[in-house]
Amino acid sequence: MPGPPTSAWRRGERRGLILNPFTPGTVTGPEQLALMEDGTADLISFGLLLANSDLPARLAVGGPYNTPDPATFYGGDARGYIDYPTLDGSPSAVS
Repeated sequence: MPGPPTSAWRRGERRGLILNPFTPGTVTGPEQLALMEDGTADLISFGLLLANSDLPARLAVGGPYNTPDPATFYGGDARGYIDYPTLDGSPSAVS
């Protein structure tokens, strides 16, 4: 959870705050939503979205989460973007 620097900055800030919480050794999960409830942030970002196109469903049940493959990031084709399985095991949907 954010410490005093985030809280002190937030008290004087009137614009919205998008926070990417530091959660070492684990994923940012539903428990970080408390940061919005207590006013620390207006929006929480999740870095797992690329590998988990169905992230809201995964968060609702506490995972499991696909592990992103950085070797396929920005590679010029669809690998690493649309080929991760969804929670039900089917391929990611492409619209």
